[in-house]
Amino acid sequence: MDGKVALVTGGASGIGRGAALKFAQEGARVGLLDFNPDRLEAAAAEVDAAGPGAMALQADVRDPAALPHLRIRGGSIVITTSVNGSRMYSNVGASVYAASRAARLALGKMLALELARDRIRVNVICPGSVATNIWDNTWVLDREGRRVASEFPVVVVPLSGDKPATAEQIANVVLFLVPDMASHVTGEVVVIDGAQSLLKG
Repeated sequence: MDGKVALVTGGASGIGRGAALKFAQEGARVGLLDFNPDRLEAAAAEVDAAGPGAMALQADVRDPAALPHLRIRGGSIVITTSVNGSRMYSNVGASVYAASRAARLALGKMLALELARDRIRVNVICPGSVATNIWDNTWVLDREGRRVASEFPVVVVPLSGDKPATAEQIANVVLFLVPDMASHVTGEVVVIDGAQSLLKG
């Protein structure tokens, strides 16, 4: 990744922060995008210390400003979604979450085809349970008024003795997909769940 630039959305925490650190350790300069300025500055400082440079970018990820630059030089996009909505449907009451994750997967496949002529590869990763601070950023609304209560089954991960993945384990897969070692891989979906979705699908 020497001489490369990585732009990581959600870079202030969780999987995004893990990916940003991994890119920096491999020699890339990293831009971290997030909406939380305090966590963003702390993450950028950590990533900066781990590699050749990092920049904190508080921004709206719906702005497609980065795409024209990719179209000029080519590149790689990795979309993070989930096993929920792609392989696992046992979290009752999580229909909106699962549908939004399934939409990301479909978007990744369509973009892989649409951007191929510009030498932009697009792949999707589907993590299972990951040890992050996701619940710090999750709000449960109208719990009392729901007709179907949310149920989150006990996490069972056969490969790791029920331990969730680490952000670094997810980042290792991203690190494979982004550089030239995966130069002919696009439109692919990689499940990273330690066989969790095979058991609880």
